[in-house]
Amino acid sequence: KISLFKKIFDHTLKVIMGVKNLSVNYSQTDGSILPGYMNRTQLFGMNGDLSPGIPYILGYTENDFGIHAGENGWLTNSEDLYEPFTLNHKEDWNIRSSVEPVTGMRIDVSATQSKMMNRTEYIQYDPVEEEWEAQNTIENGNFSMSFNTIGSAFERITSQKNYSSETFKTFNENRRIISERMALQRLESGNQNYGEVNPSGLDSAGYRQGYSGTSQDVLIPAFIAAYTGQTPQEVDLDMMPEMVSFKNKKLRLNIMPNWRITYDGLKNIKLLKKYLKTITVSHAYRCTYSVGNFSSNSTYMSLIQHKRPDSLNLVYDAENNFLPMYDVGSVSINEQFNPLIDIDMTWINSLITKIEIKRTRNIAFSLSNNWMTETSGNDYTLGTGYRIKSVPILINKKKFESDINLRADFSLRKTLTVIRKLQEEIDEITSGQNAYSVKLSADYVLNERFNIKIFYDWTGTRPKMSLTFPRYNTSFGISLRFTLTQL
Repeated sequence: KISLFKKIFDHTLKVIMGVKNLSVNYSQTDGSILPGYMNRTQLFGMNGDLSPGIPYILGYTENDFGIHAGENGWLTNSEDLYEPFTLNHKEDWNIRSSVEPVTGMRIDVSATQSKMMNRTEYIQYDPVEEEWEAQNTIENGNFSMSFNTIGSAFERITSQKNYSSETFKTFNENRRIISERMALQRLESGNQNYGEVNPSGLDSAGYRQGYSGTSQDVLIPAFIAAYTGQTPQEVDLDMMPEMVSFKNKKLRLNIMPNWRITYDGLKNIKLLKKYLKTITVSHAYRCTYSVGNFSSNSTYMSLIQHKRPDSLNLVYDAENNFLPMYDVGSVSINEQFNPLIDIDMTWINSLITKIEIKRTRNIAFSLSNNWMTETSGNDYTLGTGYRIKSVPILINKKKFESDINLRADFSLRKTLTVIRKLQEEIDEITSGQNAYSVKLSADYVLNERFNIKIFYDWTGTRPKMSLTFPRYNTSFGISLRFTLTQL
């Protein structure tokens, strides 16, 4: 037992010591436009009284800076000013590292997060109240983070199952648990001033009041939990989760790494060494969760701006859901195994063989109609090549001698797009096809500037819907390429 423990400890230590090129990069970009500014700029963008302030010229600006500028007499109080005060903010995290756990194997790991926010509001002077105020505040932006949805990546979606998805069913079921959590979170906040909609009660469908099955605050966490394999009891309830969060005395890592693995050590195996010069195996995984084009809810922002946050408990949308701070158009997941597996081999006789499998999946959930569009693709490639050395040919009684490069590739790509309607409980295929291709070529280099190539390409597509028809294309011929160089 001690020997086994020592081996595990030694191997773990080697992996840790094998970490190379660890880099953590954070960048932040801030900008602002302040119309109506009256002071002159003299030194480094500041007036003699140091307005608008050293933090401002260094890029730091708070949301209430426009009010602050008006109260300090820096802005015109003209009613003819129709340009908004604008704030732009963007922050990016980029974490990268490489590990060599064993000889010949390299693992590149990366994690990213990006968030962009734009804020506009009109700063005007109210002569009745004799104070400056911000009106029509609007915030919008987008968000993306590296994720891991590999747990649901290999689910088979077939016509035998009417293109249904067990993961989507889990998403549907998660809504009730998320509704419970959101209601309890609001009830525990301490403000019990509720009107007709009280989160302690249930609506007609069995969801907590204010957090129905169509609530944005319910749908997004339920979506994330289903496709990342998390439980609805533990998934983060924020639509834009922090990279690391600490809740309920538990540390949760929300940002997940992507990776690329390359291994060329198989060539050292004695049995393979007899037949192969080189063999390289590679695999890569990349997944991103995105919140696209969210914008602030005007009613929500108005109540906050007028310092009436308690009134949020009394404001609901058309479906009696509590108003969210931001209205989200859609959330999406983009997943790529590029490649799932790739094997490149060079044989002793110089024959080249390539076997590659790729998988892609794009999932977009629209919160305007509660429809999900799921597009998946599988690519299979088998290729081979061979070089015939020193082949002589005669052109116009002039002898040329060069290598002939032979290449043959066969590929198959399967694509499928399904629309899933949450409320109607309908799965519909909207497009899909199987695309085949065969490519054969032989090229001969006469010299460093002139190349002759004979090729044959055949492609065929077979749709999965009767609304479209199969297509086949064939092309073949000879191409001549002449390269000009400049002296």
